[in-house]
Amino acid sequence: MTEPQTRYIAIRGIQSEATAQSVRAVLRRWNSHLGATPEEEATPRDATAFLAEHAERWSAIYCYRIVCTLRSYYRWLGGSNPWLEVGIREPARRIPRVIDADEWNRLEAALSETPDDPHEARRALRRWALLRLAFAAGLRNCELRRLSVEDLDLGRRLATVRGKRSKERVVPFGPKTADILRHWIADGRRGFTRARTGPLFPNERGGRPLTASGVSNMMQWAARTAGIERRLYPHLLRHSYATTLLEGGANIREVQELLGHARLSTTEIYTHVRPERLQAACAKAFAWAEEDPAKAEGQ
Repeated sequence: MTEPQTRYIAIRGIQSEATAQSVRAVLRRWNSHLGATPEEEATPRDATAFLAEHAERWSAIYCYRIVCTLRSYYRWLGGSNPWLEVGIREPARRIPRVIDADEWNRLEAALSETPDDPHEARRALRRWALLRLAFAAGLRNCELRRLSVEDLDLGRRLATVRGKRSKERVVPFGPKTADILRHWIADGRRGFTRARTGPLFPNERGGRPLTASGVSNMMQWAARTAGIERRLYPHLLRHSYATTLLEGGANIREVQELLGHARLSTTEIYTHVRPERLQAACAKAFAWAEEDPAKAEGQ
């Protein structure tokens, strides 16, 4: 990366390491494309060629993010901005995928099994507690990793969560989740660290917080064990949490607060209604029109 690019990331104040890594990756790819051409001499033709070179491998949403990232960088850099003339529309947002009740029940059945080996039993309990809280509170990967024991109020069933830009919010969770967390803290966590405070879900190397890949690996293990073929990840559980809240009667402002979204427009993607619920509503509403007339007369 060039010296201005390094300063850009530092000065911009990107507090999420995941976001900073994403920006670095974009800038490195752009540097590789430019080769010996100085970044300040880049042209709209260079920008268009860069996108065309990778168009088959990159999704529409990723191409859009590339343009936004580099347009923002050149705006900060000053001078000519080769990305201003690159016309690209924001792709339509896809309806988020969610986990259904059958899949969740299979997950819980697989996660609640206790291996005979004590160390494996503690690891299994950590997976169960982590996935249960991820779904019950709609937490991001980074939020799960940042949680400490002190952030939980098990008596009131509340978690103080630090989200993007370290913004705090308080999220409730249910009694079953509280019971599993109590079990984890009392019987499982001490097998990873003797400290009574610190990371709620420590790793196996000195009790430090789990890594992002560590959380992802746990979820992949859980999916395979439960016989779920599609990929399981924290945001899938977060999507399911939001959808379940709305279908249960929560209003969109409440869901926005629980998810920690800065903008209501981000939450609005969850206002879809699942096809099976639409089908059930139509079947109920039009039951009279779907009846077999011969049957109706016989009654």
